[in-house]
Amino acid sequence: MTADVLAGLPTRWQADRFLLSDRSRWAELEAYGDDDGVLLVVRSAGQPGVSLLGRGDGHVVDRLVADVSDRFDVVRWMSVPRASCPATGVLDSLGLVPFSTWDWMSSDVAPPAVTGEERVNEHAPILCCTVEMAPGSGEALVLDEVQWADDEERGAAWTELLLAGDYRHVRLLGALDALPLVRRAFPDAELRVHERKLPLEFVGARQLRALTAGTVVVAFSRKAVLALAGELDRLHPGRVAVLYGAMPLASRREEIDRFLSGAADACVATDVLGHGVNLPCETLLFAETTKFDGVQRRDLLPWEIAQIAGRAGRFGLVERGHVGVLVGISWASADPSLVESALEPHVALPDGHRGYRIVDEARIGPRLGDLGVDDPRDLDAALGAWHRVATRQWAHESWLAVESLQPLRGRLAVVQRHLRERGRQLQLDDTWRLANAPVDPDGAELLGLLALAVSGDRAQRPLLQFLLDSSRLRDATLEEAEEAGRVAAMLRWFALQYPGVGGVTIERAAELERVAAERVVKRLAVEVRDGKIGRCRSCGRSCPPWFPLCERCARTSRR
Repeated sequence: MTADVLAGLPTRWQADRFLLSDRSRWAELEAYGDDDGVLLVVRSAGQPGVSLLGRGDGHVVDRLVADVSDRFDVVRWMSVPRASCPATGVLDSLGLVPFSTWDWMSSDVAPPAVTGEERVNEHAPILCCTVEMAPGSGEALVLDEVQWADDEERGAAWTELLLAGDYRHVRLLGALDALPLVRRAFPDAELRVHERKLPLEFVGARQLRALTAGTVVVAFSRKAVLALAGELDRLHPGRVAVLYGAMPLASRREEIDRFLSGAADACVATDVLGHGVNLPCETLLFAETTKFDGVQRRDLLPWEIAQIAGRAGRFGLVERGHVGVLVGISWASADPSLVESALEPHVALPDGHRGYRIVDEARIGPRLGDLGVDDPRDLDAALGAWHRVATRQWAHESWLAVESLQPLRGRLAVVQRHLRERGRQLQLDDTWRLANAPVDPDGAELLGLLALAVSGDRAQRPLLQFLLDSSRLRDATLEEAEEAGRVAAMLRWFALQYPGVGGVTIERAAELERVAAERVVKRLAVEVRDGKIGRCRSCGRSCPPWFPLCERCARTSRR
């Protein structure tokens, strides 16, 4: 795409990173709209017809789509914002079927009224889902991120599909690091290697004041991210986006969109950036190269650095991806040699390839039918016995390993403790379903309350109704809003499993999540603007964000 065509875009969209990242595929372009919303009519070399790509306000994009609906003979596809809902007549004129615009995915039925874990047209010929929700059989299976089969807690979901999936065609996608595993599990599999189109270039140390627009800074704790965002906001007021794991999903989406649209010059993020977040950037800087992994604080592994650094550079947007380290922050320290060495794969893999680590095992976990129990009170003992037997049995299979059962047994213990204390019981299937709920350790107590609700204990209903009351977030702190977002996600899952039980519905859970996300975004802007995290409460100087006072003031206060 030429600079002249780029200049023809409305001003706001000339810097939109989402649009610019796609421009290498545009042979010809027509742009309609203004800074509120834009519709691009794209012609690609060698492709018949046009594609429509909308950005901005959904209602504006709907109007623009209607305006051009009778101008083209062939429309190959259309991508529009989530808030868009083109009229059926307009889609008919374009030769497109009604579809859901949720998260840029398409379907042949309208989306549900609420967002969350939607199940859009469960009978569609193509199903897009998480690996845990994938059916056990079908015509074709495309299994992404196959290297996750080695994950101690979630890997068994991948392994079950690899072992028991009944499909005529299987395509495994993932990092080349998983080649040893694929070769062991499927010796005759055809291998296709796709090289990264843009190289990663190490740019060394960068000062905070030298950061350019389109830069992402990575740290490894919520407090570190907020402190760095506060420092950056002093230089770029109101133009810093923030991402970390405790944020509700809708809050993350809004921050991502601010960065992609150019409304934010920089983004400060944790390593959530490396897990399912599409955030292309020109430059990525590590503020730290150590992280706490739940057991100890350690150096980042080369594959962890490479996974995060891979967000730098986007074909068609910049010529190279720039990766470096941030310096000049007294409490943040990044090892430049560690980052630079991780940008090139150095581990030998089969067939002369190189990667960042060797993934040669897949985790296997228990299914309820494997345990041979009828009484839910016997589940924990059965899990322990299964683990011992499986460890011995699968020790002879070179590519299988037993997953950790500690998280599962921990959730099961919480469920059974709550039931025991209230003199309640659950059916075996319900106990197993709740023990396998997608809940982190911080949400285990809520899981116990939900187990009591399923058992028929009506005493839990008032508390659940309080948790669902979004009006309680009117004056919530950032931490309270984050917690409400976590609760909402859990209640949304529960409502899908047990509709209406305890008064929990998907609509109320989704509303709570929406309000929590809005409150997080609002309070986040205040926290970043105030910049108090990472500043000494006494003298105002920069200090580690996990301490209230700088070292000098702390010494003074002890005298």
